[in-house]
Amino acid sequence: MEKNRSIKIYIMFALIISVIGLSIAYAAFSSTLTIEGLVTVKKTTDAWNIGIEALDGTTNLTPILTGNAKEVTAPTISGTTISGFEASFYAPGDAIAYEFNVVNNGSVNAILDETGMSDGLITCIPKENGTATEAEAEDLCGDLISFLQETDDIIGEVQVLAPGEKRTFHFEIAWKEGSTVEISDDVVVYLDGLTMPITQE
Repeated sequence: MEKNRSIKIYIMFALIISVIGLSIAYAAFSSTLTIEGLVTVKKTTDAWNIGIEALDGTTNLTPILTGNAKEVTAPTISGTTISGFEASFYAPGDAIAYEFNVVNNGSVNAILDETGMSDGLITCIPKENGTATEAEAEDLCGDLISFLQETDDIIGEVQVLAPGEKRTFHFEIAWKEGSTVEISDDVVVYLDGLTMPITQE
């Protein structure tokens, strides 16, 4: 029995030494994975930069006039906004339009969502100290239309605008042909909120 006990003790010591040996061997062959580098987060406009430009690449929009319409003040372009234009209409059928490019100067895809387009609000107010009535102004407003549409016949109302790409749009405000509205003095027409959402893909 004493002999068996001695053998067991030897076996136990052998196992302990083996485990220690394995641990030492494992430590001898261990490594550490290291990754180092630098990331610069660029300002937003480097990635997202959607803008409007004239067809010739400038900010000078050329009016497209129909009938007797006249441009009084040219519009200004700021980012994705066209504003400040003034025109005079004299008779039904008069219209003013502008064509422009929406350009993706950024580095990510943009989505042009024509399904979310707003037709805007047209408000007609008699000229201050004039003789036109509120009723005349209201009737006139009913015969004015505005719209924004893509000039190319592209399938689908939601389009991807990739970096470097541009799309041409036509904006118009018009006094309907065949309108029978008569006004006794000038009426001032305001167009506000004609919009189209552009979002990141």
